Amino acid sequence: MQLFTIIEFFFFIFIAYKILKERSQEKTFYIYVYGCLVLYPATHLISGIPHPTVVLPIMCVIRAWMDGRIKEEWKEFPLKTLLAIMVVYHFFHPLLASLMSYSESLKLELFELSQTFIVLFGGYLLAPVVFDEDKLKRHIYIISVILIVTGILCWVSKSNFISAAFSSTGDSYYSSDAVETERGFRATGTQFSPNVYGNALVLCVLLIYHYFKNAVLKYVAIGFLLLCIVFTASRAPFFVLIVGFFLYSFFQRISKLIGSVLVVMLVVILFGGQLKNNEYIGRYVGGITDLVLTGGEYTAGSSSDLRERQWLITLFYWKEAPVWGHGEGYTMQLVNETGLFNNLKNDDLAGAEGYQYITLIDYGITYTLIALLFFVWLLCYFYKFLKYDITKESAILGLTFTICLFVFLLSSRPNQIWQIYFPFVGLYLKNIVHKNRIYNF
Repeated sequence: MQLFTIIEFFFFIFIAYKILKERSQEKTFYIYVYGCLVLYPATHLISGIPHPTVVLPIMCVIRAWMDGRIKEEWKEFPLKTLLAIMVVYHFFHPLLASLMSYSESLKLELFELSQTFIVLFGGYLLAPVVFDEDKLKRHIYIISVILIVTGILCWVSKSNFISAAFSSTGDSYYSSDAVETERGFRATGTQFSPNVYGNALVLCVLLIYHYFKNAVLKYVAIGFLLLCIVFTASRAPFFVLIVGFFLYSFFQRISKLIGSVLVVMLVVILFGGQLKNNEYIGRYVGGITDLVLTGGEYTAGSSSDLRERQWLITLFYWKEAPVWGHGEGYTMQLVNETGLFNNLKNDDLAGAEGYQYITLIDYGITYTLIALLFFVWLLCYFYKFLKYDITKESAILGLTFTICLFVFLLSSRPNQIWQIYFPFVGLYLKNIVHKNRIYNF
């Protein structure tokens, strides 16, 4: 396992170096994408060096500054006002609500910002104004192969060997006792969380479905990606895929949406019975069915009833500090120690599984509304450019991935989900900004 630790660390250093030194901006963007989707997010070997999820978005900003284009890029960035407000908020928030010293709290808050909304800005800064579709397809294919091979190896070996390499005990949560639980073994692939890994697979499914023209290659690749989603034993990625797939089809054309529904129905009719006879897949299919029909009442994990109780607990803590919240890290103390969200001592509540819970408790209603406005503004910007043929493709994909991210944030623990979707949201945002500058819509 030590070997994987060393390999991942040097991969991290290589990616950070290439972001700063690679001459081609298009290549630099894809290097950033590899860092987000393939590199283990908690890679560390030397104490004091932050994780890649913190470092890489900052490297993107530094690279734009080194190229002398940061001022121009910032001027054209459609969400610069809200992002600036967020940065200022994080500098002042530790003075109003903090669990530690100002400097320590500020560091954690800036790390939090770097791992969330700055990921979008990083993707925007590195994204080429015009990208080569063939190069994009090649990189999607390579990333998909890496994710598929890693997922299959995890499943066959019943070991999340990458996560285990960075565990102090040589094991990981989803590799040990979880094998014997109701959901069975849950593959995490290149990520820490099976949910985040599942969303990386969802992203590749949607990109391959959109860009690949070879029907055999397209559906074989999608088939393997879907199989690896099943290996995660997570319902959230499957739900996000359904939302993303139907949203994408709807914006493309109604006929494509109808065709998508027919294909899904055909697959369910032909293979549903056989798949459900398999003990593991049957459990997974049953869990999804239970989620749709009862809100997850009879399956371990999140359910509508659980969400209701988590909202009640969130409101209980939020009312103690409604405007500014309790400070960065307060919710995680409730999850990991003795609070009502405690995972280990109160299985019934199963943790604060939703970004809305964390922001309300840690940052209060003020930052929660700012974050919500950020997403609304982003969605409205993409929606505005759906009506122009030259920007429609980027607008559809930007809308789809933004909503996929938003849906997941409301339904599961955020973890490193931002790094999955936001780099590509930044790519399509940049493409629209460039075309808007040329054609002045």
